[in-house]
Parts: sequence; structure tokens; C-alpha cells
Amino acid sequence: MNRLKWIKWIWIPLVVLAAIALQNWGEIEIATEKGTLYGTLAKADGRKDEVVVLIAGSGPTDRDNNSLILSGKMDGFLQLSHALNQEGYSVFRYDKRVAGKSRDSFGPHDMVFDDFVEDAILVVEEMQKNGYEKIHLVGHSQGALVAIRVAQEKAVASVTHLCGPSKHIDETFLRQLEILPKDLYEEAVEHFDTVRRGQEIGLVSEELEPYFSDRTAPFLLNWMSYDPVEEAKAVQAPILFLAGGQDTQILAEDLEDFQAVLENETYQVIPNMNHVLKSVQSDRENQATYQDPSFPLDPILVETLADFFSRT
Repeated sequence: MNRLKWIKWIWIPLVVLAAIALQNWGEIEIATEKGTLYGTLAKADGRKDEVVVLIAGSGPTDRDNNSLILSGKMDGFLQLSHALNQEGYSVFRYDKRVAGKSRDSFGPHDMVFDDFVEDAILVVEEMQKNGYEKIHLVGHSQGALVAIRVAQEKAVASVTHLCGPSKHIDETFLRQLEILPKDLYEEAVEHFDTVRRGQEIGLVSEELEPYFSDRTAPFLLNWMSYDPVEEAKAVQAPILFLAGGQDTQILAEDLEDFQAVLENETYQVIPNMNHVLKSVQSDRENQATYQDPSFPLDPILVETLADFFSRT
């Protein structure tokens, strides 16, 4: 097998390295120092003072949870927005600075992980300007840590840590890379050590080029500095930790790391949900969901979120 094919189904955590109750849709622009974030506010009947903010995961991921590096679509956030609207919650979702319409505004630029946190803080402030007093953050994958960091800076009603890792990102990523040939795995270990020491990365095998370079090293180093469990301990708002029983990228066992330290939060494993929030019954379906939006959102996810929001 071509070794590049080994990479295809690995979660790519390095961004740069690569309606029934609906009232109306509103496009919102949020200015930052380096560009403009573009997003959609889907307003719903019911809870006029509440809004759910969806924070996307790693990679060039847009407001619908679709990635530029995949040929198809997932539409997980688009479906989640529709579903939460039907539960009476307004939802704001936005293109990350490296995706969708936002990407055209920012253009090529050097980034660190904290830039995503600052962007999300501006999003929260924009929602406050729009009159929302209760803001529920739902961070998916990489966005889970972003949401946790934002909640340390801004008063929010709740945080949902959705399919996010419990360990430092280098540990998480290396766990995913264990499917690679031994030489590639060992090279990845060396590159992380190099980043940690602040040294130049130098030559990188073709298969690992999307993940490691001297340009992206500052982003990695910044991201690697955060321990998700320790960061969660610093949050005052209620946290819902959700994992998918069919998630092959972030294991459900990661919840145990949080639960061992934060006993009073809410935890749930959704049995048939995979990493992109779809209900699947097999490995074939799991892979297909990354490029086929026809797969339905897991209904237990929506029920769980709506119940959690109503109690916070």
C-alpha cells in the first residue's frame, strides 16, 4: 500500500499544516486585527436571550464543519444548527480564519493556536452585542480546547467539550499515528521533540509534510503547551463532556481523564456517534461520513445538548 494512503483516515489536527422553528438567517462579519471572520446566525423562536456558538475542529474547517482537504462534505454543523433551531435555540457558526469566506479575508499568515482562541472571544463579544445574555459554547475536536480557553476569559452559560482529546496534542497525535510504519512514527516523535526544543525541523518525509515544518512549528509549540484537563479545571461554567462510541480519532476513554479530576461535571458517551457527529453502524459507514453529507446527525447528540442547555 502506498504509504500516503495511511494518512487518509488519520485525523489531521494541524490546521495550517494543511428549518421548522427557524425565523431567519443572518450573515455576520467580525473584524479582527488580521482579517474578518464570516459566520451565520440562525435565529429561532423561543429562547430570545440564548445562543449556541459552534466552534469547529482542526484543519481548514468552515462553518458547516466541512474541510478544504476533503473532496466531499460532512455538513455536521449545518445539520446541528438546524436541529438546535428546532429545539428553540439560536445558533451561530463561523468559518475559521483558514477556511471558507474568512480564509479569503485573512490570506496567508503565520498563526499560533491562541489566534483561534482570540477569534472565538471576539465571537462571544459579538453575540453579547447582539443581545444574547446566555451563550453556550460547543467546541468540537480542536475546538473543544478553544471553547475551554474562551470560557476562562468570558462569562458563558455552558461549555460542551465535544469529541475533544484529554491529553496534550502531541500525545494525541502520536497515538493516531501508531497506524503508520515504524520509521514514519519514529520520525514524528523526533519532530515533536525538535519543536519542543525550539529547534529547526529541517527535512521531513513526504508523508509527514502536512504536519511538520519550520513555519508551523510555533503553532504546534503553542498548542502543545496546553493540558486539556488542567485547562478545564479553570472553567467556572458547567461543562458537558461528550464522546462518540464510534469515534476512531478521539477515543471515548479520554472522558475518564477528565472525570478523574472533575467529578461534578456531566459526562456521556453516545454509542453510535463518530467523530463527525454522525450515527454509524460500521467502519465503512464511518469513513463514508467524511465525504457524504447524507448521513444523519446522531439524534442522541441533539437531545443531550438541549437537555444540558436547559439546565444551565
